[in-house]
Amino acid sequence: MPSIQTDVGIYNPIVRASKPIVPISPQGTAQLCRAEVCHLRGLGIDDDHPVRLLCLAKFFRLRDLTQFNCKLNQSIALIMTQKPEIILYHYRFSPFAKRVVWYMNLRGIPYTECLQAPVMPRPDVAALGTNYRRIPLVAIGRDIYNDTRLILQKLEKLYPEYPKITASTPDQKAVERLLEFWTVESLFTRAASLIPTNLPLLNDPVFTKDREDYTGKSWAKDSLDKSRPEALVAFRRAFEILENTFLADGRDWILGSSSPTMSDIEGMGLYSQSKWCCVICPFANVLWRHLAVWPFHWLSTMKGALPDDYISPAQFPKTFAWIKRFDEATRIAASKVGKPKNIVGLEATKLVSGSSFAESGEVVDAKDPTGLQQGQEVEVWPVDSGMNYKDTGKLVGLTTEEIVIEAHMKDGEKVKVHTPRHGFRIRAVNGGSSSAKL
Repeated sequence: MPSIQTDVGIYNPIVRASKPIVPISPQGTAQLCRAEVCHLRGLGIDDDHPVRLLCLAKFFRLRDLTQFNCKLNQSIALIMTQKPEIILYHYRFSPFAKRVVWYMNLRGIPYTECLQAPVMPRPDVAALGTNYRRIPLVAIGRDIYNDTRLILQKLEKLYPEYPKITASTPDQKAVERLLEFWTVESLFTRAASLIPTNLPLLNDPVFTKDREDYTGKSWAKDSLDKSRPEALVAFRRAFEILENTFLADGRDWILGSSSPTMSDIEGMGLYSQSKWCCVICPFANVLWRHLAVWPFHWLSTMKGALPDDYISPAQFPKTFAWIKRFDEATRIAASKVGKPKNIVGLEATKLVSGSSFAESGEVVDAKDPTGLQQGQEVEVWPVDSGMNYKDTGKLVGLTTEEIVIEAHMKDGEKVKVHTPRHGFRIRAVNGGSSSAKL
């Protein structure tokens, strides 16, 4: 919707209130009855300032105040039917974030990004009311989604109007889920052992200490070197599986489709495109190069990560050709969607705070083995990495797939924090039912 350009700023009429509009008096001093006039990016302003009301009237070019009220209500009703903006919190070389970016680009879903530091602290994320330390996370209105697996599921559910890229048949869905489990639960944990220890980044104590806090394991060079042989064998075996099973018949894509699907995104977890970026490390005054993608895609062109005589196009021509096709398909898809809008932390926080919820109607399974009840104070945290960072809040939803708690942003607004059930632990605060990892 067009903006209002006046000497007092640029505004759009958005409602974020539960009370009805009250007609504006001829004097221009009546209120919009708690309807909030604000900048689309969440910059709040007074709801009953006569100058701003006059700006709105001028915007609609209506001298008749009855028509003005009608137009304003119509505009507000239209805005209320629109979905909140997707905000992706990430840093560019996060392989997990790359999965989400690929997914949204292939489906043509526009989004906004709020770039974060590669290491803690991340005050922009903390301002959302979550202690979650992993990247990425996504805010859709005042619903905050943690963990890539859940993020992709929610984007599939909340944006059905865009072309689907997920599997449609039971056997294809099984392949999709197994690839997800394989790459996330197994291969990615091996990938860190293949990062060349001569990278400048691994000489930075701030980065290595942060990674140790994140993984709970040593990132000392000798530890990485010791685990490298086993990791190489695991990745060679993964390349063999792709080459000799999924791609053995010469198909372009894993499911035999005409274009890449979610299974290709998950399978691409075994490799990574050669997208070299120059990144200024905020924690060390050095320039370094890194690959910005998902395990296979992530390691294959990182110089020194995979030995040419062990894993290369010579041994795995079909797999490397598949990777090249995927790179081209995602490049074309990204060019069609266009570059995402980039906003800073305060701007993102205000946008989230001024939005509505993306979802409603969450339930707590009465038969859940934990015995937890809706409204109960709980804490939630991941059990595989970042386990020292826990979120606390009122339980809103609990199923075999998802945990939802109510938390508060730094500005006091309520948000809902969503995590997957698998890989996370939930327990009652101050006693109550025992914890369960489900």
